[in-house]
Amino acid sequence: MNNDDKMFAMLEKIFIELQATKIELTDFKKESNAQFDQVNNRLDRLDNKIDKEVIPRLDRLDNVIDKEVIPKLDRLDSNQESIKRFILNSDKTFKKSEEAYDFIQKFREFFAE
Repeated sequence: MNNDDKMFAMLEKIFIELQATKIELTDFKKESNAQFDQVNNRLDRLDNKIDKEVIPRLDRLDNVIDKEVIPKLDRLDSNQESIKRFILNSDKTFKKSEEAYDFIQKFREFFAE
């Protein structure tokens, strides 16, 4: 076997390996595309499910919050302010009652002498 034959044999082996690699790459590309298609299909189904189920539920939740929760929170805030005023007024009333009691005690002491 001369050098030309050896080179030709080596080139033939390289060519065969390149063909095999090309086939493997083509198969890999097909498998990858199929997997990407599956992922895209799943994402599309999830998008549809979100649009059909989740978004309407969130809208209903927003309505419940707007119609029920917010008014209750406003009422709670109002009640809290009323309680705060009551406590402040109770403190003033207690002080006046204490002053009146002290006055009556002094009045009793005065007449007791």
